[in-house]
Amino acid sequence: MILDHKNITPAEFAQVGQNVRKTFYWEKKDLATYVVLTKHLLATAIENHNSGGKFAKEFGDRVLGLGYDLASMT
Repeated sequence: MILDHKNITPAEFAQVGQNVRKTFYWEKKDLATYVVLTKHLLATAIENHNSGGKFAKEFGDRVLGLGYDLASMT
């Protein structure tokens, strides 16, 4: 696992997502790496949402956003 889903805040998670999108989709034009990393982010967000922790709702919101990004950019 690249991200430890238990120790990341929603703000940190959002920053990672922005960096992945900026670096691999827009700057490097590396769609394969973008898809792999975004799928990992999506799985991490789902796991955090399903955990029922204090940030579950925020991570649930990111699931929707990441899913939209992945679909629209591929």
